[in-house]
This record gives sequence, C-alpha cells and structure tokens, in this order.
Amino acid sequence: SIVAFSPNGRWLSTGSFDGSALLWDLNAANPLANPRLLRTSDAPLNALTFSSSGHWLATAGGDKTIWLWDLTAPDPSADPGELRGNENPVTTLAFGGAPSDNGERWLASGSQDGSVRLWDLQSNDPNAAPRLLGTDPDHPVVALAFSPDAHWLAAASGFTVWLWDLAVPDAAPFALKKHENRVTTLAFSPNGHWLATGSMDETAQLWKLGSTGPSAEPLILPGHDDWVNTLAFSFDSRWLATGSKDHTARLWDLRAANPAANPLILRGHDDSLRALAFSSDGNWLATGSDDHTARLWNLRAADSATDSVVLRGHDGVINSLAFSPDGRWLATASGDHTARLWLLPLDELKTLACQGAGRNLTSKEWAQYFSNQASEITCAEWPATP
Repeated sequence: SIVAFSPNGRWLSTGSFDGSALLWDLNAANPLANPRLLRTSDAPLNALTFSSSGHWLATAGGDKTIWLWDLTAPDPSADPGELRGNENPVTTLAFGGAPSDNGERWLASGSQDGSVRLWDLQSNDPNAAPRLLGTDPDHPVVALAFSPDAHWLAAASGFTVWLWDLAVPDAAPFALKKHENRVTTLAFSPNGHWLATGSMDETAQLWKLGSTGPSAEPLILPGHDDWVNTLAFSFDSRWLATGSKDHTARLWDLRAANPAANPLILRGHDDSLRALAFSSDGNWLATGSDDHTARLWNLRAADSATDSVVLRGHDGVINSLAFSPDGRWLATASGDHTARLWLLPLDELKTLACQGAGRNLTSKEWAQYFSNQASEITCAEWPATP
C-alpha cells in the first residue's frame, strides 16, 4: 500500500496492489466519506505521486501505463490522461521541474526492465517523444527522484545509482558505483546539496552535489547491522534519517563537522523499518515497521531516542506513511488493506481522547502506548486510573 498527501494539503490518496487508488478531498465537510475511486485495471499499483502544485496525481503499475488524474477537474476520477511506452511494469514515478514550471514540467518513470523514461508535460503531446534513459537491464529501477531545481535526475538500479544532468540532454549519466550490494532507496536534500542512497550493504552514502556533478567519493554512513530500506531528509536539510532491517532508525546531523560520527540511534521497533517521514515543522520523525506499528519521535525532546509515541491499530506491516503539509495529520498505509489518519499535534489528540474516554489511561494502557515514558496524569480534569 502507498499513501501520500498533495503538497497543497487538499488531497489524500492511497494506492493498493488490487490496482485501485482512492482519493479523499480533505476540504470536504466529511473528508473520510465517499472517496473517489481511481481504477484503470486490476494490475498491482506500484507507484503514486502528486505534482508539486497539486494539479496532477500520477499512478502506475503492472499495466505498464502511467495515468494522469487532473485534480483541478470537477470530477478528478473521470477521463485520466495516459502515458504509454513502457514495455514492462512501472515500478516508480517522480515529478520534477524548476520553480518557473511550478515544479511539474517533467514526469519520470522507472520500470522493471531497468529503463527510465522522461515525459515533458509541457509539450503538445507528451506521448510523442519521451526520452528513454537506460540503466541496468538486469535490474529493476527501485527508486527515482529529481533534485529540487530539476537539474538532476537520479535512479537506483542494481548496485548502481545513475545521475543525469538534465541541463545537458545528450550527456552520459554519472554512474555511482560505491555500494557493495543492491541500492534500495535514494533522496535529494531539500537544499539540493546532497544525494543520499541506501543499500543492502548496510550503509547509506552521501554524495555532495556541485553544478557539474557529484563528489568523487561519497561520505559513507556506517553502523546499521542489516539492509538500509528507507531514508528521508528533514525539511531544513539538517538531518538525514535512515531506517533499517535491523529494527532501528538513525539520525545523522549534516551540520556536524563529521556527519558520519555519532548518529542518534532510535530503538523501539521489534521488526524491520519500511518507511520514514519528517513533519514539515521539524518536530517529529515518523517511522513505520513490519511490527505493525508506527512511532512518532519527538525531535524537540531532551532525549529524542527515548521519547516516542507508539501508534497501534494496524494488523499488517506499515508500508508507507506521510505527514500532511500543515503537520496536523499523519497517514499510515498497511499490508492489512487499510490506511489510518492520526490527528496531530499530540496535545490536540490528548484533549480529544480525554473528552471521549472521560477518564485517564490505566497503567496497562500507558505501558502499551507510551512504553518509553514515565507514567503521568493525561487528563487533569479526571482522577488517576489504576
């Protein structure tokens, strides 16, 4: 399952292996009622992403076609556009563009056959001549991202990260081959200074980006004891978070003299981490795990490593999570075929919980949901509960 908020905060969308996507209008009087069904086939949906202006939602998967849903239309579920040309299932998607293009001139797709296609959405017919960018035909493209200014496009395939300079269309890509096992994930920092990659070799790598290319050697971030499955940058580009099959997340301070030294280790999950996200205000890091829980880590706490809130309720692995742009909601998507919306900030959630329950948490409930924190009175208006 996949979950994403539109950058303008109006829409929430989820995608499923049953081939469908659902679209909720968060501006509606009852946002969770009557989601729009976006279905074009029964083939698994592998990728779902919003354009930066919130104009488009792109979905793709096993039917090899990219579907473009116009969110400015009276009925966004009607008459999607089609981008055809992929000869194998689409594995990943990314929008990109300069600020003058509203960040959405380009749509890139990665495929199971190792190909990357670049579609110009400003052309009269985007289907006419997409650019075909090859990677490794023996490995699928598992991750794809544009730099914030759309100068660079990065794709992960096999042991290699491929980096194209989009300002020089005919230039050969840089092939970043420093990982010793398959690359699993990548991301650009919001300030455009870094490209981060994670791998089955149990490391993350940081590549410094200049105007003409990446640094000759990456900064290697060691310490995990198993695959690095997921990573994310904070919105101020200070922190890189990595999540691993070793059940931990690590926070790397990119403003430190040596970012590879002394990461903050976040322990608490009982299984592999699959998803990470920072809130836009920098207060929270969310992690999702195969242990069926998500956790919220308070990055403003004196000791973030011991200050987490456990979000329970899913009956399957947490595949994907995302914060709303305004920071009020965390969405989680799970292998149990459901998505959940968690109201933030926690003070507001606590007030609603107190009003609804009419009592304080029992000691057993506190241990279940706040296992890393000393017990305290949650609802001042109610007596303590044994």
